[in-house]
Amino acid sequence: MKNAVAGSANDGILVDATSFGTRVLRNRADRNGDDGIDVANPASTVGRNRANHNGDLGIEAAPGVTDAGGNTASDNGNPAQCTNVACG
Repeated sequence: MKNAVAGSANDGILVDATSFGTRVLRNRADRNGDDGIDVANPASTVGRNRANHNGDLGIEAAPGVTDAGGNTASDNGNPAQCTNVACG
């Protein structure tokens, strides 16, 4: 929680499929080469994150992730900006 990651060649923040019950809250991920935040385990909660200017999505979340709200994403390479969570 409350991490800031910028300039990574790949995903800024990655929660892999083996990480269970992870809470990804109040983070900032900008200018990363792939996704700003990538959450591959559906037993995770994602909320109040900001992800801008990343190479692919701002936030890529697996189907079934709990959306805690308050996520924002803009100017990312993928026009969808986010998957499986709402981003303002």
